[in-house]
Amino acid sequence: MTGEEFRSKVGGVVKKLDEGYSLERKGEFVHVAKTLKVIGRANPLDKHILVTGLKEQGKVVSVTGEGINDVDALSNA
Repeated sequence: MTGEEFRSKVGGVVKKLDEGYSLERKGEFVHVAKTLKVIGRANPLDKHILVTGLKEQGKVVSVTGEGINDVDALSNA
């Protein structure tokens, strides 16, 4: 799945006051996450959405990054 397809299915993230981030469409994320293997052409927002969604499911998440554009996903993980 491409990053664009991923975002169109699961939506984005919403910043909550004093609570971190939350997904816009949690139900759709759970469905997509069950079968997701690879996200091609992922941008920093895709990584942030993936980390947020997995953490909301109670998963332990680790992220590696290659540059400053990965800071949101790295700090959220």
